[in-house]
Amino acid sequence: MDRVNDPHDHAPDAFDHLLDDLEVTAQPGNPEIEVTVAVPLSSATLSSLAARAAREGKDVADVVADALRAAAA
Repeated sequence: MDRVNDPHDHAPDAFDHLLDDLEVTAQPGNPEIEVTVAVPLSSATLSSLAARAAREGKDVADVVADALRAAAA
C-alpha cells in the first residue's frame, strides 16, 4: 500500500509566502450584538443558588454568574 501523507507533514514555515501580500485590518466589535448562553440547571441547583443569593444579599444573576465562572475554571 502506498504511504499516506499526513496533511501536517511539512515545514512550519512552508506556506508563509502565501501571507506575504496579505493586509490585515482590525475592525472594532459591534456593540449591538448580544450573546446568550443557555446552561441547563436542575430545579434543585437553581433553588440552591437562589437561597445563596438571599443569604448573601446578592442578585441571583450575580450568584449564577459566579457559579458558572467557577465551573468553567
